[in-house]
Amino acid sequence: MKPKHDFEIEVNEAKKLVEAGKKVMLFESNYSEVQLLSETFSIDEEKVEIIDINDFQIVYMHYGEEAEIKKIAGKFEEAVIVCQHGNTSRVFADALAENGVKAYSLYGGIAGILSG
Repeated sequence: MKPKHDFEIEVNEAKKLVEAGKKVMLFESNYSEVQLLSETFSIDEEKVEIIDINDFQIVYMHYGEEAEIKKIAGKFEEAVIVCQHGNTSRVFADALAENGVKAYSLYGGIAGILSG
């Protein structure tokens, strides 16, 4: 099955973005997932940023002032966002788009990398 949204990207496209200097941001903080992303994207483990769940709540659930939401959303500009199966990252990329921020969701997430 192919991605349904413009902001959902497959691993090969994500690799190109990361090679071009875009950030990789992960919802989980499991070391093995950080290590997998590091290997997949050929980057140092320290370059895999962990998403603060509070940032997700502020942007997705619109907690806080509009200026605060825009500021937090801006941290994710053109980032490749990864979660376990690609669902949370897809929802978050959509919420970011609603706030004028272009971010990418890795289609299939960690599970997609492992099965590919």
